[in-house]
Amino acid sequence: MSDDIFIFDETGTVLEGVRDTSIKSAVVPERVKKIGESAFSWCTSLKSIDLPEGVTKIGEDAFYGCKSLENIDLPEGLTEIGNGAFSWCTFLVSINLPEGLQEIGGWAFKGCSSLKSIDLPKGQKRIGELAFYCCKSLESIDLPEGLKKIGLGAFYGCKSLKSIYLPEGLKKIGLGAFRGCTNLTSIHSAIRDLENVEIDDDAFGVNMDECILYVPDGTQEAYRHHPVFSKFKNIETE
Repeated sequence: MSDDIFIFDETGTVLEGVRDTSIKSAVVPERVKKIGESAFSWCTSLKSIDLPEGVTKIGEDAFYGCKSLENIDLPEGLTEIGNGAFSWCTFLVSINLPEGLQEIGGWAFKGCSSLKSIDLPKGQKRIGELAFYCCKSLESIDLPEGLKKIGLGAFYGCKSLKSIYLPEGLKKIGLGAFRGCTNLTSIHSAIRDLENVEIDDDAFGVNMDECILYVPDGTQEAYRHHPVFSKFKNIETE
């Protein structure tokens, strides 16, 4: 596919990409460094796209509503996925996130109802609000040790999620982060310093009578006296 379907600016940003809703694939030119805001939004027939290694940022709503997109390999140099970048890509089953990725913006994968699993890279620091909202097929997600913040409603409505791991360095879990995760049966927490973690009262909208909270050895009493974690009926060490 030729370069003339793309509109660039002087920084190598794709300002606008494919606007023909019948196009099924595209190859972004090597000189591109950033996919701009809404560049490929509502390309409803787009099934695949090749991004060059030089791309460092995918902008807000870049692939919003690309409901035929099934998978995408992101370049290793990518550091940021903007707000709503892949919202409502309802056929997206898998996505490979590069190790250098540091930030996933708000509602980045909102409504990706076919997404089953995702591995977050070690460098990931923040998951934005509503990032995986209503990803109802999501069965597993690995949260890396370097993660600091899980935003408001980040995993709201992920009703296929059965287990989660909370890394030791986590500093904030927002309102409704795991609300509506109705099949969540276990939470494995590595957090030891509970005094320096901000957890919203309604972060875990799960059945606290049945969901088992696993905590580090020697911290059980601290969890039982925590204003949020104390609501779990079953707190066990591992």
